[in-house]
Amino acid sequence: MRAVSASLAGLVATVIACNPPVVGGDFGDGDGGEGEGEGEGEGEGEGEGEGEGEGEGEGEGGGEGEGEGEGEGEPGGLGDTCARDGDCGGGTVCRFADPDGDDFVIDGQCRDPRGGVAPGGACSAGTECDRGVCTSQRCSALCESNADCPVGMACQQSSFSVDAGIEGGVAPICVPDQSLPPQACTDDQVCLASGRICNDVVGGATLTLQCGFSGSGAALGGSCASPNLENRTVCQTGLCDGESAGMCTKACTQTAQCGAGLICSGPLFSNINGGFCADPCRNNSQCPADRRCQLRDNVAGTGIDTVCGEPFGTLTTGATTNNGLECPSGFTINGRCSELCIAAQNTCPAAMAFCVDVAFSNPNGVGATTISACSNVNPNP
Repeated sequence: MRAVSASLAGLVATVIACNPPVVGGDFGDGDGGEGEGEGEGEGEGEGEGEGEGEGEGEGEGGGEGEGEGEGEGEPGGLGDTCARDGDCGGGTVCRFADPDGDDFVIDGQCRDPRGGVAPGGACSAGTECDRGVCTSQRCSALCESNADCPVGMACQQSSFSVDAGIEGGVAPICVPDQSLPPQACTDDQVCLASGRICNDVVGGATLTLQCGFSGSGAALGGSCASPNLENRTVCQTGLCDGESAGMCTKACTQTAQCGAGLICSGPLFSNINGGFCADPCRNNSQCPADRRCQLRDNVAGTGIDTVCGEPFGTLTTGATTNNGLECPSGFTINGRCSELCIAAQNTCPAAMAFCVDVAFSNPNGVGATTISACSNVNPNP
């Protein structure tokens, strides 16, 4: 960011790591079924899977015969016990239940979906999830192996509570896979294969982004408030750009990644590089009431964007100061807090009554970007 009379380099992001622990454990394999075979002579078959199958059998008599062979049992129906969705048929899913009433070990039962966020989706409470369980801000499901879980989740024996009238217990369920390797990123694209997004802020004085898990709360562009850039409880993207008047943002390298009405602009803070989605503007009236139209380096570092952001300071437009960070806009003109304006509308307040073109130096030091801002000096006396 650049200012006429004050650098914005003093603005620093803070970060709190959010890597919730998971309870590890082993889980058993399913039981095979047994059946009977008939035939003339001697014959053998094998039964595999769960449910009813036809397996080993011997016949008597002359000649040669064959027994019935291997096969998996039919999927369970409504009310049948299950360990994973694959055990259920007829449009049912393996829901958390406690049919034996032991109040500790959670069993599965084939039931109709109750509606809500599917396993793997972001959540803040079990009531939001189709199966009634939210663990580490991801909707969960019963499982037997990692293959039963969505991308980015792993099957682990865990202790949890079910928000569906069951107090809680233990069972193998899908949880965020914390064994996934760290992956540096500048947008979501490199994270998608592992079921993650680019929102894990890491580092010390200088911060970088890595692939992390999605959050819950407001969607991209929604309102948020967070003391830290990374916050998975207020934004589905896991990134909030303001302490009290923020917007849920996401890492980006081009505007097409930001969705309707937003652009990919430059760094939010001086100690973290990369682009972030922002709400473009030309003056304060084009921003939410609690945000202000401000200057920000563009994502290429070759020019300046004008985007909405949380106010930097509390002084009013026209107030005298040598520090632009004391102004809501973050910059001054002629030693006074200024704000951005539209020349044809001249929306400037009386204390800075003239909307004039101002050349702001580009972040790469090459040339300048001309932007209209309020001044106390008439350019055409």
